[in-house]
Amino acid sequence: MLQRPQPEAMDAWIEASRQGNLAIQEQALLLEVARYEISSRRAEHLPTLDLVASQSMQERPNIATERSESASLGLRLSMPLYAGGRTSAAVREAQALLIQAEAALDDARRAAELDTRHAWLGVVGGLGRVRALEAATLSADSALAANRLGYRVGMRTSIDVLEVQSQYSEIVQQLSRARYDTLLAQLRLKAAVGSLDERDLHALSDLLETPEKP
Repeated sequence: MLQRPQPEAMDAWIEASRQGNLAIQEQALLLEVARYEISSRRAEHLPTLDLVASQSMQERPNIATERSESASLGLRLSMPLYAGGRTSAAVREAQALLIQAEAALDDARRAAELDTRHAWLGVVGGLGRVRALEAATLSADSALAANRLGYRVGMRTSIDVLEVQSQYSEIVQQLSRARYDTLLAQLRLKAAVGSLDERDLHALSDLLETPEKP
């Protein structure tokens, strides 16, 4: 079913793409991973404090009934030693990956906005073309009927009828193509905002199997 975008304002769809576009969401997650990686690498410089517990049991030789048990609980502080700059290099590498992730997220946002604009314009412009071609189809159909009647009463030749028939067929093909392109633009628009689902794909399949009549 071909219909105008709801909401109709392009800006509303662009804002929706910023929130729901799948590529943006993916890059945002990768950015969070990159930030976590920096924190993880920096933590390698920090000392660690561990809770250590141990338990032991001793038996005196030849005295099976005499044994002693001991347990200990303590804290162990570990200080990382200089590792030839390995940790610092890992931090710099993680920071470079963060910059790349930020750039990729910006690219994803720009691409989503551009795709949304093009798709929205494709839907709105396509609907206008469909309506114009529907009117042209009705006019061509009337012209074809008039020429056929004129041929039967001797006022038109078979060449006249064939010419009008060809024009009618061409307009019908253009209308079918315009409907298809407009529906594709609708699907692209929904994909840009992350709301495309199976029902939308079924609509395209139905249009291909049983095109709308003019």
